[in-house]
This record gives sequence, C-alpha cells and structure tokens, in this order.
Amino acid sequence: MLSSHRLMRMASAIAEQLTQDSLPRPCLASLTSALDQSRSLAGKLDRAARLGWMLAAARLRRKLSDSMARLRSEMESLECWLTSGRPRQADMRAIFDDLKALQLEFEPPAFDRKARTLSVTTDRIELQGIDLGPFRICLDWSQLADDPSYRVIALEPRPAASRDDVTHPHVQDEEVCEGAARQSIAAALEQGRLLDFFVIVSRLLCNYNSASPYVALSEWDGEECVDCGCMASGEHKRTCELCESVVCGGCRLDCAACDAMVCAECVNCCESCSAPCCQDCLKLCSQCKRLICPNCLQDNSERCCHCYEERQTQTADACGQIPASA
Repeated sequence: MLSSHRLMRMASAIAEQLTQDSLPRPCLASLTSALDQSRSLAGKLDRAARLGWMLAAARLRRKLSDSMARLRSEMESLECWLTSGRPRQADMRAIFDDLKALQLEFEPPAFDRKARTLSVTTDRIELQGIDLGPFRICLDWSQLADDPSYRVIALEPRPAASRDDVTHPHVQDEEVCEGAARQSIAAALEQGRLLDFFVIVSRLLCNYNSASPYVALSEWDGEECVDCGCMASGEHKRTCELCESVVCGGCRLDCAACDAMVCAECVNCCESCSAPCCQDCLKLCSQCKRLICPNCLQDNSERCCHCYEERQTQTADACGQIPASA
C-alpha cells in the first residue's frame, strides 16, 4: 500500500494537469491518421472493385468500415473537447480518495511522475474458455484531455492466431474498442474520476461483444484458409499434407489415388478421368505425355490405358496384314 503522503503527491500532480488548458495535439494527430487510413482504404477498395477482385474487395469493405467508425469517433471527441467549456475544476481531495480506493480494487497502482503515467493491473481474464492473461491499464495523465490517453497492455500476450496486434477481442495495438462506454470513459477522464475510469475499462476487458470484435473468439486460434481466405479453426481447420498450408473444411481436397488431404495449389486433375490427385501421384504417360492418375495407367506400363489399347490395336492390325503366301 502506498503511503498517504505519496498518494497526496500523486493527486496534486494529476489535479494540476487537469487544470491546464492545452490543445490536444495527439487527438488531432489521431484524427489525421484515421482520415489518411480511410482515404487509402477507399482507394484500394475502388481499385479492387474495378478489377473484379471480389474477395479482396470484401475484406477492404470491412476494414474501411472500421476505419470510418474510428474517424467518426475521433471527430466526435474533438468536437466534444471544443465545446466542453473549459477550464475544468480539479478536485484534489476527490482524486486522492480515488487513488486510495484503487489500491483496494486492484493491485497497488504504479505511479511514474516523470513519465506521467498511472497504471493498474487486472486479474487474469478468461473469455469463453480462452485464457488471455492479465492486462495493465496504463493512463497517461499528461494527456487527459486527449483521446486516446491510455493503453491496455497484455502482460502474458496470447494474441489471435491471425493477428499479432490483437491481444483481446476488443483490443488492437494496445487500444481498446470502447463502444457504448466511450462517453462514460471520456467523462471520467475529463472530470478526474480515476477510480471510475479504471473500473469501466477493466469491466470492458472482462466482457465479450460478439457483434464487434477485432477477431471473434470462435476464430481466436484459427488461421486463414490459403484457398478461400476464410478463417479456419477447431474441427474445420485442416493442413495440406504436402505444403502444410491451412485450409478450411470446405476447401479440403482428397487425392483420389492415395487419399492424402491437399490444398488447391497441390492438386491437379488426371487428364484421362479428371479425378483430383496430388502432384506426387500423377505420372506422365510415356506416349501422349499427359498427366495420368495410377487408376488410368495400364498395369506394368508407363502408358495410359488409352495409349496402351491404341498400341495393342496397332500391333494386332500389323500382325493381321502379313501376306498369307508368306
């Protein structure tokens, strides 16, 4: 437990910061970044649509939708700051009481006056049987007027298999998707209600909204199918026995000759019967040079059945043309 003297110093420094009135440059930088990202994604989407790249276009639409949501959020945040009617009134005693309460709600908070950060650590978070470990919520109190002014850091990262930057269904690049809690978080920071801020964010991390995750929990340990681009996980996830690429259950192919499970890149069709076969099972007919599966090769021959039969017919015809006088 931190001493009352240490807590009072922390409260004094944070209260002093809250009374300052400065332009939120990181907020403007974040707004510009969101605008640039949306513009770039819109250009890529237009190109994909013109070229008929339907799968790429579908992915870009989802990314552009997320980027536009972020852009709207940044604009709303800036507008809120511009019309907030500053200066703020900081209550140092209330901040001191919140700091005391934080020590009971979480492990002792970590305060770095030089770096101007205040951090707490959550309990281990488990969602639908997936252990995501504890998280550190690190508030930069030098930017309480800006957005975002805090990071959510996985202390024992178990990111989604498909995205290393997603350590929680609602956390990407150490930024949490606040959703409906956005206004509550902004108000708590604006008013210096530190206990409310940390409790709201920690509760966000303990809940899962299946409607808006960066990566769904059902796909957390999944990987992208090399053939169709869909996520494959659990019993729907397969591995090509030749190249070890991941394929989903809908894209898996079985070699007609050896029953090996392969991806589309590692399979060809027999040019005689059209059966799908892995590249290792197809043989080249010595006569017509077509790729033939073992079922279409004549026994003990390097020729396909068609070429073998044609050869047999030619031999029989040649024998039948021998003059009788001979």
